[in-house]
Amino acid sequence: MSGGALVVHHAGALTTVQDLGRVGWSRFGVPTAGALDTVALRLANRLVGNADDAAGLEMHLQGPVLQARGAVWVAVMGGAFGPHPGEVMLLRKGERLDLRDGRGTP
Repeated sequence: MSGGALVVHHAGALTTVQDLGRVGWSRFGVPTAGALDTVALRLANRLVGNADDAAGLEMHLQGPVLQARGAVWVAVMGGAFGPHPGEVMLLRKGERLDLRDGRGTP
């Protein structure tokens, strides 16, 4: 996502916000955590012009339903959620992206 905001109308089963984690903090009891597929997160961020370490939505089982509050660039990576992996799309104000059924229809 880049340049706008999204409203979550349906979170989807096990959809979480993830970044690249907390590397180097384990000695203080903080696990690295972060995105399961860091390569996909970095690539999605690059495709929409974000910093590599910007947070993204990680989806499992069922994707979310999102609505743009303004113009928002979105990239969907990996899995069967929505558009082909690596596809970048512009959601205009008010447009929805439904990733629940795997079709990814705005």
